[in-house]
Amino acid sequence: MQSKLIKVLLMIAMVIATLPNMNVYAEENRGGKNDFSGWIELTTQDRDKEWTIQFDDALNEDTVTSDNIYIKDSDDNVIKTKLSISSDEKAVTIKPVVAYNPNKRYYIYVSKNIKSDKNVKLEKEINISFRVEVKDDNEPIDEEIIGYVVDKWTKSGELYVKIAIPEREKEVEYLVEEGQQYLERDENLIVFNKNSDGNIEIKDTYSDNIKMYTGIVKDKDGHFITIEYGNDDKKNFIIGKDVICYEEDMKKSVSNIHKNEYIRIVVENDAQIEAIKRYALNEKDTNDYETKTFLEDYKHDSGISATFKNGEMVLNEISSEGNIGYVVDKWRKGGDLYVAIDSYGSEGKKVEYLVAKGEEYIKKDENLIVFMKNSDKSIEIKDPSSEDIKMYTGVVKNKDDNYITVEYGNGKEEDFRVASNAICYEMDYKTTIGNIDKKDYVRIVVKNGYVEGLKRYDLDVNNITNRETELFLNDYEQDSGINATFKNGKLTMEN
Repeated sequence: MQSKLIKVLLMIAMVIATLPNMNVYAEENRGGKNDFSGWIELTTQDRDKEWTIQFDDALNEDTVTSDNIYIKDSDDNVIKTKLSISSDEKAVTIKPVVAYNPNKRYYIYVSKNIKSDKNVKLEKEINISFRVEVKDDNEPIDEEIIGYVVDKWTKSGELYVKIAIPEREKEVEYLVEEGQQYLERDENLIVFNKNSDGNIEIKDTYSDNIKMYTGIVKDKDGHFITIEYGNDDKKNFIIGKDVICYEEDMKKSVSNIHKNEYIRIVVENDAQIEAIKRYALNEKDTNDYETKTFLEDYKHDSGISATFKNGEMVLNEISSEGNIGYVVDKWRKGGDLYVAIDSYGSEGKKVEYLVAKGEEYIKKDENLIVFMKNSDKSIEIKDPSSEDIKMYTGVVKNKDDNYITVEYGNGKEEDFRVASNAICYEMDYKTTIGNIDKKDYVRIVVKNGYVEGLKRYDLDVNNITNRETELFLNDYEQDSGINATFKNGKLTMEN
């Protein structure tokens, strides 16, 4: 199988993958030939579309399973499908059990665990992206839509915008019903919902499948862009087939994007770029409008403050107490204490450290900490009491977009902005901010106004001897200086 071709027949397109190099091409009715280098993008108006994947060699039927050929939607949900294999065992058809949603993107995955009848695996996975397009120009209701605000104006006291949307040929005008506060700038990338009345609500939120990254183009090769963002992190993204690209209010081609330029991108499914903004900034003038906008977006998307010095971007110095993390596990070895920490900005990677100092702050099995890294790769755990880092323990009173309202201390309420890559845990289980609800009991770490870490307590309000309940009350006293307990299921301050 490695020496032959695999042919993937998908509606009007034929995809040919040559092994072992996996060079992928798409031939369309328009007569063009485009190199997709791994991802193939298609469209269909058939909500019950069956896709047929054809191979040159007969397959090992035991490997044709839903674990090896499957479909996910743009929310990373696996779609229930049916697979069937042809009589010559050289073709597989996959179809949905329930019709696809209109105006939504889906992804077909063909695992490299598919084997020929001689038990030879594919060299690489094949990935196919397709969008189910409705015939009219209406966007789906209550679904997150990516766009770029080209213009805005006020009429009769109401705010209107003109928005460019991926896969739409013309810019569209809308009345902004909610979210006007996110349009203080003249032009920028947004995520919005269309309401049933045709108006829109602009969001300051990124779901699990839509994220924004601001940074520097480190490489651009064919249909891929490598961007450096955050704390010198680098990531490679696929450029979507219908990507929109703007600089201020001017539409650009992706071919105009070059290495070392400053951009912001909106990424779907943490893989594919749907929209790009290029900043026409002045690296030698931090008061320049576009330069300030870039630095604000950089901090918003990464949680890291930066500036320009002598024409070069530099990250602002982090204080010696500036690392925020969550202790997932701890153990002793040779009398020394070791911990596994998921820290803010680590992209979910858990790192093991020797604790050189501060053992007294991690008597609990799992909790948020503030720590300093030493040159020998050990850490010193700190008592969080610096001016730029604070911990608050309390009750969630409200959660709106990227903000969370926490009641702490003796009835104090405060709104906190949540960093887009904040770490969030319950006991030793990682969760997301999206799973936090009103009336949940939480502890948050706030740095320079942003929530960078959050712990949700799985407590029992009717049992103060419950381990998580005790932890919450101890943390509440430590952070606020107030003794509290639970009486009749309610949090009560003690005299």
